Formats: sequence, C-alpha cells, structure tokens
Amino acid sequence: MQPIKTIEMEVLTRKHYADIVDSWIGKGNIIALVGSRRVGKSYVLKDFIQRHDIRNIPFLNNLIAFYADTTGKLTSANSIAKYMKSLRENVSANLVLLYKEFYAEAFLLDIVSRFDIHGKKIFESNEKIYWDDLGLRNLKAEGSMDSYIEKVIENAIYKHLRYLGYEVKVGVLNAGEVDFVCTKPGKTVYVQASYIIVEESTRSREFSPLEKIRDNHPKYVISATPLLTSRDENGITHLALRKFLKDGFEQG
Repeated sequence: MQPIKTIEMEVLTRKHYADIVDSWIGKGNIIALVGSRRVGKSYVLKDFIQRHDIRNIPFLNNLIAFYADTTGKLTSANSIAKYMKSLRENVSANLVLLYKEFYAEAFLLDIVSRFDIHGKKIFESNEKIYWDDLGLRNLKAEGSMDSYIEKVIENAIYKHLRYLGYEVKVGVLNAGEVDFVCTKPGKTVYVQASYIIVEESTRSREFSPLEKIRDNHPKYVISATPLLTSRDENGITHLALRKFLKDGFEQG
C-alpha cells in the first residue's frame, strides 16, 4: 500500500469522496460495504476483513446497520442474535461479540458500559453503542433525519464528552437511568441528553433521574431547545446543545 497522503479539506459529495478513496487507497485495497439502502459508496479496508479472517460478510453488514438503528439503546449479544434469527439469519451471541469488538478495534464504534451510581460498580452485561463518525452512522441508518435526530444528538454529546477528556458510562439507578456518568481525575459530572424540552412530561422525564442522585456532583440536561439560555432548575443546569459543543460546561 502506498504511504498515506494528506487530502485537503473540502466539501465533498459522497460520490466524490468515494472517488478519492478509490484513487487514494487503490481498488485492490478496499471492499465495498453494501447495505439495503445505498447512497454512493462506502468502504471498510479490505485489511479489516483479511486480518480477522471474516467469513460472514453479509452479517458484518447487517450488524453495523443494526447498530446504526439502535444508537444509544441498550443491547446485548443475546438479544441481537435473537433478533437476527427472527430475520432468518442464524448467528451465535459469540459471533456478535466478536464482530462488535472488530468494529470497536477499527474505531467505528464505542462500547459504553453501564455503571451502578448507588453501588459504584460496573455491570458486565448490556451496553450502549455510539459511533465515532456520525456521518457513517447516518449513511447506514434507516429512515429520515427526523426519525433519528434524538439518537444523533445523544451521540454528538457523547463524542464531545470524550473530546473533553471524560471517561463515560451509562448511569443506572434503582429505578431509571442517567444517559452519561462522566469522570476524569478529580471530577464527576452527570448528563442527560435530550432533543427539545417544551412539554412538562418531557421535562420530568429528563430531569427526574438527575433529581434522584443525592451527591453534590454537577448535573446537566443538554438539549437543542430553541432560544434556551443556560439556567438552573433544582440544582440541575439546563444547557443549550450549541453552547455545550462550543464551550463545554463553562458558564457565561
């Protein structure tokens, strides 16, 4: 393979991007990743297939499409294997675990474990999946942007938390869940991700889990609610998504 070249930043259509990949890596070093919905071309390195001696490429594609549609939802290898069986694709939970690890190793997916906030322990079963590149996630997802905007926002918040240097887990309460428990040396932050909070039922759903946490660590609800200015409600800061992506948790 030729040494990696720098590609100048430019606005690219998916077709144009695919053409650049062809000329940059070479057709002999790529393999098409084809889904039920195909927009232009998408690729994973052929080395990815060869290194792990992957035989079931159709399932590899179906699994990544499944993770695109279930971004931010709790999943397990057993539940995925059962779901695939309902589609007449017989795969084992062990194969799901193996291919999931391959995707994580390739920096396509992040595997986020659950953390018992009260018991201070990590659960070993079930986790959430987030994407390192939302563009790839959207390419593989079914439906329109309106149907998965909440997943995209939650994923974007997760990635920015990682960018800010936090280790991120899914918080588990005795009854309920907190989207993110974020830690780094000397600091813990709790975060709920939401799209738009207007109705009282939505406000209650997003704020109630944080209100159940009795420690004094900062607590945030981050949303794309229009015209939102940062404000505190019962010690919980409601922070605008745009401001969070620009300034992190800094106030002012």
